[in-house]
Amino acid sequence: MIRQFIEWVAYPDTTALGVTGLDVRSFKQFLDNIQPQLAAGHPVPLGLVKANISVGSVNSTDDNVLVKNHQVLAIGYKLDKDPVNGTHWDIQIYDPNYPGSIQLMHTHSNVAGYQTYDGSQTQTESFRGFFATPYSPKQPYWVSVGQQGHGVAIANSVPPVGAAPQQVSPPSVITKPSSPAAGVSHAVQDSA
Repeated sequence: MIRQFIEWVAYPDTTALGVTGLDVRSFKQFLDNIQPQLAAGHPVPLGLVKANISVGSVNSTDDNVLVKNHQVLAIGYKLDKDPVNGTHWDIQIYDPNYPGSIQLMHTHSNVAGYQTYDGSQTQTESFRGFFATPYSPKQPYWVSVGQQGHGVAIANSVPPVGAAPQQVSPPSVITKPSSPAAGVSHAVQDSA
C-alpha cells in the first residue's frame, strides 16, 4: 500500500503529456475493484491521495508528504445526477476523522474530488485520487482451524431497544483449547 501511495502522489490530477492522471486511475479503480465489492455487500478500505509531489510542488518544509494521505472505509455508492458538475459516482465512506457520521466522496471527472457529510453540501475534505487498499481478514491466534463460526455468547448482554443499559458481568474465566483438536473454547460464568 505504501508503494502505491508513493507512485500515485507523483501522478498528475488529469491526463497530460501521455501520463494517465489520477482522475482516470481512480475511476478505473472504482469500476474494477471498488464497485464490485460494494455491490456484493463488502466494505472496501480506500487510500485517499491528498499529497502532491509533482515537479515544482514540493518545498523544503515538506519532509514527508506521504503522511498527508489518508485511509477511509467505503461502505456504499450511488449515482449522483448533479446539474452543475454532471453525473458522477458518490462513494459513501466512514472516515475516522469524522466519527459517528457517514461522508460522501464526490468523484467528479471535471472537479477535484471532495467529501461532504451525507445529505449536506458542506465540504469537509478534498482529495486528488483514491484506490482500493489490500485487505484480508485474519483469524485470531486463539481460534483453532475449523472452528470458524463458533464462539461464546453471553446471554442477555444487550438490553432491548429503549431499555435502560444494565451492568453486565463479563465471564470470570475464559480458556482456549489445549490443542487444536480439543474443540470449541469454553467460558465459565460466575453464578454470583
